[in-house]
Amino acid sequence: MANNPTLRIRDWDTATKFASVIALLAGGMWTVWVYHQTAKQQANAAQIEAQKPFASKRLETYENIVSLTSAIAEADLPAQVRRSKRQELDQIVNGPLALVAQDKIFAALVDFYTCLDNRQCKKGSLGLYSRNVARACRTSLEESWSVSLPPVPSSDKLP
Repeated sequence: MANNPTLRIRDWDTATKFASVIALLAGGMWTVWVYHQTAKQQANAAQIEAQKPFASKRLETYENIVSLTSAIAEADLPAQVRRSKRQELDQIVNGPLALVAQDKIFAALVDFYTCLDNRQCKKGSLGLYSRNVARACRTSLEESWSVSLPPVPSSDKLP
C-alpha cells in the first residue's frame, strides 16, 4: 500500500507541515537570539558613553599629576618654581584626584612625597619615583578602560 498515491500525498503533506513548524521555531529562536545580542551591544555602548566624562576627567587629572611630579623631580628647577609646582600638586592631590584615582596612585604618590620631603629615596632618585607615579596612572587607565597598552621600556636606569 505504500505505492498508494493518497498515502504518498499524505506523507508529503505531513512532512512539509512538520518542516514548516521546525522552520518557524528555528526562525523564532534566531530572532530572540539576535534581539538579545543587539540589546547587549546597545547596553555596552550606553555604558561606554556614560563613562566618557569620568574617564576624560581621570585622564586629565592623571596628566596633571604626571606633569607636576616630573617637573618637581627636575634637579635644576629653581626653588620658587618647585614650590609653585608643589602647591599645584598638593591642590590636585587633596582635591580632584580623590574623585578619580585608585589606591595605587595614592601609594605611588606617598612614596614620591616621602622621597621629596624626607629625602628617603630608598629605590633611587626622585625622578624614578615620578616615573613610578606615571606607571601607576598608566596601569590605572589600562584597568579602568579594559585595554592592554604596549609595554614601555624600563626607565629605572635614568636619573
